[in-house]
Amino acid sequence: MRIHKILKKYTRNIIALIVLLLLSFQITSAKHRSVWSNQGKKTNNYFDFGIATGLGNYYGDIVPTFFSFQQLHPDMGIFARYNIGNYLAFRSTFIYGAISGDDKYYKNAARNLSFRSNLWEWGATMEINLMSFHAFNRTKNNFAPYLFFGIAAFHFNPETQYEGTWYYLQPLGTEGQGLSAAYGTKYSQFGISLPIGGGLKYRLQTSYNNFITVGAEFGIRKTFTDYLDDVSKAHMSYGWYDSIKTFNGVLAADLAFREDEYFAQKNNTPLVKMYSPDLRRGNENNKDWYYFGNITISYVFGRKGRLHFAR
Repeated sequence: MRIHKILKKYTRNIIALIVLLLLSFQITSAKHRSVWSNQGKKTNNYFDFGIATGLGNYYGDIVPTFFSFQQLHPDMGIFARYNIGNYLAFRSTFIYGAISGDDKYYKNAARNLSFRSNLWEWGATMEINLMSFHAFNRTKNNFAPYLFFGIAAFHFNPETQYEGTWYYLQPLGTEGQGLSAAYGTKYSQFGISLPIGGGLKYRLQTSYNNFITVGAEFGIRKTFTDYLDDVSKAHMSYGWYDSIKTFNGVLAADLAFREDEYFAQKNNTPLVKMYSPDLRRGNENNKDWYYFGNITISYVFGRKGRLHFAR
């Protein structure tokens, strides 16, 4: 079973498990308060600020499988994290990346659709350390695996190349958006996603009073849109191509259906614009996903000094 089907089927179970883990770790962390040996004051919370970089892409109608290595794109971001005790942290992250897809790499090559899009994400997530971890109060662990989940807002704007020029797709209405109520309105370029993932963090003391945390993590984002790639609807009516051509323009119609380009090139024949009523453009029942795999490094702020034992 594919990972997206597993997540779709067991989303409620996963959320319930995370809540139970959170409660258990909160109870446990309450028993592991750190104490500054030279001050006699309890202190367990601290900030760290850092950067993240890695690779990411999306899963959807044009890329029908997770973790496609043909079109991974670099991403980069910054984050601020407020750490509570040894087991819990809240993080705010801003990431800039890119996603893309091209039918030529997959089984739908004859459909001949492709796109690319920049993607901007701001997210708020909760981290749960699966082992006791503190950046500068010594626990028995210098590292800890962790889980995270939360909510994010993102912006995308798919575009495609046609006859050597790149065109933004959302304003064109390639699936007839705006023609009538039956076709719906043009989709929003802003969306909400639910990040969920995990990683591993490691603490380093760079000098007497300076600490950093390095880590690696992977996270997927469940979205509530099917238009990251500008493709959603499955079957169209006989008049679909002509209607789009008449009301949304020739360019919108040409970019909506590109199978004719594929066969003209494959058979080395002149391009004749036509529409096949058997065309299956997309699957509107499955929403799109995107994901990032990142390396992180952050500088620890707080009341520090030598590493002290936590208890």
